[in-house]
Amino acid sequence: MTEQERNRQQAQRSGRLDALGQLTGGVAHDFNDILGTITYATELAAMSDDAPQKTFLDTALASVRRGDRLTSRLPTFARRQPGSVRPVPVSEVLSALQDLAGPVLERTVVLHVGAPRPGCGCSAIPASSRTRC
Repeated sequence: MTEQERNRQQAQRSGRLDALGQLTGGVAHDFNDILGTITYATELAAMSDDAPQKTFLDTALASVRRGDRLTSRLPTFARRQPGSVRPVPVSEVLSALQDLAGPVLERTVVLHVGAPRPGCGCSAIPASSRTRC
């Protein structure tokens, strides 16, 4: 493979990554708009004194908050530069993993996250699941 061909392929990959980043940022923005509308409607409905209904609405609001946390991570992937890596407690990374994976697992699958070993270090990009432990 020639140098020119390698450069062409690298430029193609870079273009695809840029397009993916723009798409990801757009999806995050649109999804946040949808979550905002759902939050507003749910909070208005939760003002009712109907106790059984309030339980369902509280569950819906908790799901919206999980979606909001997930959506806040998407712009990290839209950036060309990954962000600054910093030390993070392993328990924080495991908690984020649980938040991301828990809702999408089948009901027959149980995710147990134990306490990390003392002294176990981890570096991560804030608001991102991209880590180096």
